[in-house]
Amino acid sequence: MERCIYCMEQSEEDVCPFCGKSRSEYIPAPHALMAGTLLNRRYLIGAMIGEGGFGITYVGFDTLLLCKVAVKEFYPIGAVSRSNTVSSNVTSITSKKARELFENRRENFLHEAQLLARFNDEAGIVSVKDFFEANQTAYIIMEYLDGITLKEYLEQVGRISYDNTVCLLMSVMQSLRRIHKNGLIHRDISSDNIMLAGEKVKLIDFGSAVEYTDEKSMSVMLKHKYETHEQ
Repeated sequence: MERCIYCMEQSEEDVCPFCGKSRSEYIPAPHALMAGTLLNRRYLIGAMIGEGGFGITYVGFDTLLLCKVAVKEFYPIGAVSRSNTVSSNVTSITSKKARELFENRRENFLHEAQLLARFNDEAGIVSVKDFFEANQTAYIIMEYLDGITLKEYLEQVGRISYDNTVCLLMSVMQSLRRIHKNGLIHRDISSDNIMLAGEKVKLIDFGSAVEYTDEKSMSVMLKHKYETHEQ
């Protein structure tokens, strides 16, 4: 298990300058990477900041460029396991069919990074800095957005006017128009996939995105309250 020497020298009460937590305060879930894990000899793992059905997101630090990053790890719940006190490696469940499914989804995960990287110059889309395989799974390194989701913002302020909505989401809508022209469909646009970070408003999570070829062959994906009329 590759660990950062700097982190190993710190005491239990020392606060991490990157994720803002001490070792005594932050105890990762048994299946999450340990704080201080070093990925690809470059990216330092901090606290877990989010988890979904197919992945775990951590706050991280790029030791080469000396900046905070977001680290997204492919970890499909129910398909893999890990004991972080033993190893950073994930272990897929034993059936051949399950292993094949895991490998296919891991390839899709890396394909997500490739798709996103094509649009790094778009102001309304989270940018990808790196992606690679390690620990028998895969990782995407993205810009770190220090803010809240649009869903959390609306819970705080309530309903906002049409004009304010258009103003707030203009950068996202302009970026979506350009990626649609390039044949990419996000398929999961919702208030919890839009981040507000200072003056930045960015669309995140392209895990369901597909390259558009033929509307008859494209699978339908619906999200409650956000499905389009066409679908």
